Amino acid sequence: MEKPKNSRNQRLVAMTAELVANPNRFFSLSEFANKYNVAKSTLSEDLSFIKEVLSSTNASIESSIGAAGGVCYRPGISKQKAAQILQELAAELNAPQRRLTGGFVYYSDLLFNPAVTARLGLIFAHLFSETRPDQVLTLETKGIPLAMFTAYYLNCPLLIARRSNRVTEGPSVSTNYLTGSGRRIETMFLPKRSLAAGSNVLIIDDFMKAGGSALGLEHLVKEFDARVVGTGVLIATGQPVDKLVSKYSSLLTLNPDETISVTWEE
Repeated sequence: MEKPKNSRNQRLVAMTAELVANPNRFFSLSEFANKYNVAKSTLSEDLSFIKEVLSSTNASIESSIGAAGGVCYRPGISKQKAAQILQELAAELNAPQRRLTGGFVYYSDLLFNPAVTARLGLIFAHLFSETRPDQVLTLETKGIPLAMFTAYYLNCPLLIARRSNRVTEGPSVSTNYLTGSGRRIETMFLPKRSLAAGSNVLIIDDFMKAGGSALGLEHLVKEFDARVVGTGVLIATGQPVDKLVSKYSSLLTLNPDETISVTWEE
């Protein structure tokens, strides 16, 4: 029995919803043509319209032609919108009740709030989209929500380096690293099967002081003969200025006067 044809409005809404729900996933034109029972030429017109509408959100629709042609939704965010999100977050973090002894700030509740971390993950994904990572890597525990949403928008798996070896994850690769704050030597582990040689890895974490954890993650990636294509952190301290890692991008800065300010790099 032939599939009933959808009205154009129904088809546009359904395709837009499917594309937006699956960022950076490639859909073949044949797949959509079969699903919505329309010709590829009709689909091309529909996708041109969707592309035009989504461009106002700084997102894009990338398409390819030919027998293996298809379409992919690339999420994005404007610099102005990202700055607004980060300014609101900085204002929240600067509230007196969030001050902790030792110049730290309480923000765990925000990191585990999906409404907050989803927007931060989108900012990170936009910032590092051109690096085309194969996997996103973080160190347990507070960096996990940020890294998870970043991986979702980039459509790649999440890896979590552990501070202790787990029998249930099989043989692991480990590396020692020096913490930037306590000047302690600690160890992180990653299962041998989790990362293929030659992979491009994006590191995402919640906080950086001297950069010891980020450097440890870089060394761990090198143990797999993989490559770090970027490092992003939510909050970096203003001091020390020189970190143990040479390249990183932070969204917020914890200044010496214990205030939080926005750091946004397009």
